[in-house]
Amino acid sequence: MARDDSGARLDHFLARSLPGASRAVVRRLIADGLVLVDGRARGKGCPVAEGEVVEVRGYVAPGTWAPVPAPDLDVEVVHEDEDLVAVNKPPHLPCHPLRPDERRTVASALVALYPELAGIGTKREAGLVHRLDTTTSGVLVFARRPQAYDDLVGQLRGGSAEKEYLALVEGDASGLGVIETPLVPSRRRTLALQPAAAGRRRGSQPASSRVEARERLGGFTLVAVTIRSGRRHQVRAHLATAGHPIAGDRHYGARLEAPVDRPFLHAAEVRLVSPSSGLPLALRADLFPDLATCLVELRSRPR
Repeated sequence: MARDDSGARLDHFLARSLPGASRAVVRRLIADGLVLVDGRARGKGCPVAEGEVVEVRGYVAPGTWAPVPAPDLDVEVVHEDEDLVAVNKPPHLPCHPLRPDERRTVASALVALYPELAGIGTKREAGLVHRLDTTTSGVLVFARRPQAYDDLVGQLRGGSAEKEYLALVEGDASGLGVIETPLVPSRRRTLALQPAAAGRRRGSQPASSRVEARERLGGFTLVAVTIRSGRRHQVRAHLATAGHPIAGDRHYGARLEAPVDRPFLHAAEVRLVSPSSGLPLALRADLFPDLATCLVELRSRPR
């Protein structure tokens, strides 16, 4: 342990020190007891000191391995062509593995069906061109050719593609319209800081979400949220900052009891341009049963 690192949190030290390691990977290593400080396991927030020996077991840099195929893992394909494959990502299934032996991911399932994905884009992500939170369901896109990967990533990051989410939010959200609150990454999550009119704080990023109310359901509103070049947690943070957190999203301040055991957030549609034909392409995914059942139950309640 060098003097410059003394006093740093263990997870922050590892995120800086391990090549290619994200904070999620670091937290997983610590939680699994694979990080020892002077021979003893410690929590992620424990400070490290000069002279201590930090040992990390079982870590392999992400650029050196690809997802292990999981042919037994069933994932619904909603579209495929020569350029891409789109799936309806199930809730609670990660997009890609964080360690070499992790197999229950969407990328692992698709590599078994489309072996060509393994060599595209970031190796462990196997052609994945955008991400969804683990608890979020819906359209997830993978590129099948290197040229298509570059094209699709450019569309999704550059703002020419659109993503539409369905969310159930607390309160009457009929008047939200467009939310343009800058977002800033924090140590714990992405948080909205202040309205755009108040100026940008250091490190904040511009973000825009167009919200359309679809249905009022008791103490909730079903909304469609359209974004372009989305930030991490953008939809969740924007809705919470506007005073309407997503039902079930305790991380962002949800308080009302709702008949769902995850944040009610579903990526319903991705609209982009086919890299080969140049024609518009709309990729759609139906609600999973838990969200559909939640709506049925809310509609059946007395008003």
